[in-house]
Amino acid sequence: MIRIEKRLSRDEADAIRALVAACMVRRRAHYKLDAGSLEAIDQPYTHFLCEDGYACASLFDPSEMEATLITDDLAVEDALLAAVCAHAQTNGVGRVLVIQDRADEAMTERIREGGFEHAFTEVRMKLDETQFTAPPLGEVTLRLATDADRECIARLDLEAFDVALEADAVENVPADDVACTQMVSLGGETIGKLRVHAAQGTYGIYGFVMRPDVRGKGYGRAALGQVIAALLPQNPACIYLEVESENSPAAHLYASMGFVPMATFDYYARSL
Repeated sequence: MIRIEKRLSRDEADAIRALVAACMVRRRAHYKLDAGSLEAIDQPYTHFLCEDGYACASLFDPSEMEATLITDDLAVEDALLAAVCAHAQTNGVGRVLVIQDRADEAMTERIREGGFEHAFTEVRMKLDETQFTAPPLGEVTLRLATDADRECIARLDLEAFDVALEADAVENVPADDVACTQMVSLGGETIGKLRVHAAQGTYGIYGFVMRPDVRGKGYGRAALGQVIAALLPQNPACIYLEVESENSPAAHLYASMGFVPMATFDYYARSL
């Protein structure tokens, strides 16, 4: 039986971490489970729990649901995938994206057999601290976002994908995201932002966006360098970020700052 929850208890979160660790060893695969997703309160996550598996689904875009399936049993994966699709359909979501480590060929083939087609690929990159050198600070400064920055956060996200600002975009920025967002400024003007999610000594960097007119000038490098330099004294177990495989400029930036490939996540889509 699969149980659906919007929030997890501490015991449930600990059990999922143990499941992830076990599946990583047995399947020699990684899972796209965002740092802090198991503790999230004001975030669009839905958790699917059963005895031998778990799925985490997110709805950052109202039109599509992203899901990560974690299990060592192909039949359980089928059941979790069916539950995710049924939940999406019930909530009027038109498309489901399943995120799968390319290294796990058996699970990948199972997803394809379910009618899912490859949509795009992301690479998770982990910081090799021995290769990191903090860049010059320059004129870029960082500050923690406040609720007043919601519209700016939404606009930067939407500009990154070259789409218009929807009426409800500001309301859809989760409070948890605002609380962990750093606004990047130059001469008192906001030129970008990024989020840092923390969990169990692991730090995930998400939503790193610079305004189109300031890209290629070193400001993004300076901002990311400041964030990393602030995290390193905390002796992190891991600092990571993700980049689309076709985004060569960003991948080159991250590699030049000491990030190395950790896992390749393929996104498989199916319309409902």
